[in-house]
Amino acid sequence: MPQRIQHCSLKHRMIGTLAPVILGKKSPIADQVEYFLVRYVFPDFTNPQGFLRARACDTIEKFGQLDFKDQQNLLAVYRHILNCVADPKLPVRVTAALALQPMIRHEIIRTRMQQNIPTVMQHYHDDLPS
Repeated sequence: MPQRIQHCSLKHRMIGTLAPVILGKKSPIADQVEYFLVRYVFPDFTNPQGFLRARACDTIEKFGQLDFKDQQNLLAVYRHILNCVADPKLPVRVTAALALQPMIRHEIIRTRMQQNIPTVMQHYHDDLPS
């Protein structure tokens, strides 16, 4: 596995593992998390490596309690996750589904999700054996 890919995977693991601490009330870096996600996690949603797309979804799931300051970033996360729900790789689709769940707490996402439920359900129905 190339070093850059290993580095990206490690980055996701580290930040995801530390999410509860980073989002804690006494965290000195809590206000920088959104920027970090936009800069370093968002690009992996479109990475050619499926497992990095899955890792991006997993990382976002771990930061489900983050209150985004910029609604456009929140909507971008939602769009990325919806794209991953339709990914050709099953592990990416599964982690995307898990990442959707904590996003329901945001009113704007709940509203959008209601509009997209048929599409999301169709993707998972297509995965079931006949």
